Amino acid sequence: LLGLAVLSAPSVAPAQATGKEAMRIVGRDRGADYLPRMLHLCGPGGVPQPAVWRVVARDAKGAVREFYVSKGAIISEGIIPPAKANGISGTPLPMHRLNIDSSGAFEKVEAAARTAKVGFDHLNYQLRCLELSTNAAWFIALEDAQGNRVGEVSVGASTGTIISQNWFRTPKPTASVPVPAPTPVPPPQPGLWD
Repeated sequence: LLGLAVLSAPSVAPAQATGKEAMRIVGRDRGADYLPRMLHLCGPGGVPQPAVWRVVARDAKGAVREFYVSKGAIISEGIIPPAKANGISGTPLPMHRLNIDSSGAFEKVEAAARTAKVGFDHLNYQLRCLELSTNAAWFIALEDAQGNRVGEVSVGASTGTIISQNWFRTPKPTASVPVPAPTPVPPPQPGLWD
């Protein structure tokens, strides 16, 4: 009976990896020498964490490589052509100062959205160094269920401080000012000008 109970028990799906876990998976599977050469991390559609992370790093020969990580493993990888790699920051992420993982960044963003009274469905994560700096930050875009951007929040990856936040709302009329109903337009009558 115990054997049947084990066989019939539902399998538990692995939890979604955080950003730091995705980078560690690349280091584990492709060599720890990749860790100090990590340049960029992004993950779309986080609920709260994305199903797939894209990790960008330089290899030992200086080529920019991308690794797609999901369910505890690298599922795809390749070299980014130099023409496409020009837009990626060349400053390596300061791994020893990344105190805030994507899970901590999510908590900060969720609290900021609650304070701003903005609802969201999912998040798009990006971890990279600030321009002309060796300090990294999480750049997080919040979207509603239709894919419309409702907010953008930047969180310092060392301190967890919110660097900036922008919220996008459609203006709503106030309750004290009544809004008149639109006047219906009568349908055209055929032959009116005949």
